[in-house]
Amino acid sequence: MAVWDIKLRKQKRFGRLEQAANVIAYSHSGTLLAIGYINGAFHVMEPDNKFTLKANRKNRNLPISEMKFNPNDTLLAVGAADMMIMIYGVTQNFQPLKAMKGHTSRVTHFDWSLDGTTIMSNCTSYSILFFNTNTGKHDPSGASGFKNETWSTWTCTLGWPV
Repeated sequence: MAVWDIKLRKQKRFGRLEQAANVIAYSHSGTLLAIGYINGAFHVMEPDNKFTLKANRKNRNLPISEMKFNPNDTLLAVGAADMMIMIYGVTQNFQPLKAMKGHTSRVTHFDWSLDGTTIMSNCTSYSILFFNTNTGKHDPSGASGFKNETWSTWTCTLGWPV
């Protein structure tokens, strides 16, 4: 893995991964880097000169496919091929807090709402689901209920603006 300085177009840091990774996510503050692996594990590191390890979690058996920090960096959502999105508490040493279920195939993309209360997600069966991040429950109101929602990011391939 390498961290680059975009302005200088130079590599700042380099480190070796223990295994093949699928996805990475930087916290909005830039102080944490999460890496999801094909064996279902994920690491969270500080992107300092030594890549200081903050958490090492392995409670999934299928590849991690998507990861994102919520807008205020207090939660990390992790999606996988097991059709589920798990929310982990940053200040709780990345302990699992909520399991969001409802997809019928591998989670491919998701985005947090700007206020951090909702996750919109896509999967390989082309469904769009919405989850309440406080309860972890699927919100059945669907896309029509969230058509005017403001999203922190937009990486989903399905939804209103697409």
